[in-house]
Amino acid sequence: MNKEKLHEWMHRLNEWDPHLFTLRHIPVWIRTYFSRFKRKVVIAKMAKEPALASKYHLKLHRAYASDDMMKDTEALEANISQLERLLDMAEEQLTTTKYLVGDTFTMADAMFLPILGLIELLGVHKEYIKKRKNLSSYWASVKHRPSYHVVIGRCFGGLSKYKTFLTTFISVGLRDITQRY
Repeated sequence: MNKEKLHEWMHRLNEWDPHLFTLRHIPVWIRTYFSRFKRKVVIAKMAKEPALASKYHLKLHRAYASDDMMKDTEALEANISQLERLLDMAEEQLTTTKYLVGDTFTMADAMFLPILGLIELLGVHKEYIKKRKNLSSYWASVKHRPSYHVVIGRCFGGLSKYKTFLTTFISVGLRDITQRY
């Protein structure tokens, strides 16, 4: 195994920020609802723990910054371009190897799976994964690994995905109604 190549892939994967991508692909009404809820939670915790107010203030600032980032079309496009380049590089690499760094599953692959899982979870896999033949085959094969089912597949595969969304939405909705932050 080429450690230098492994570190390069890990660095590339770590550079991409999934936060913007996720926010971009979530319907506005859901994003707005959860953003408002998150701010309420932080403000309530700030009131309960005045000694930690400075830490909570930073979290509140990040919550507002996320809302502002969604208005920055340049940042959104740069994020998509960075993902496209990353997926194109993976597509190219997978023409000669079974995994990102060679013929054995490495930490780079373990870091890549959540990115591909996120793409599939958001329902945009046809646009990003399916159009890349080698990446699509790679994704299909790694989803059959037992570790995939333990870590990702059991929560986001098939109907479980909808159960996870529904459970989260109900939980947040009840906490919001009862004002239990």
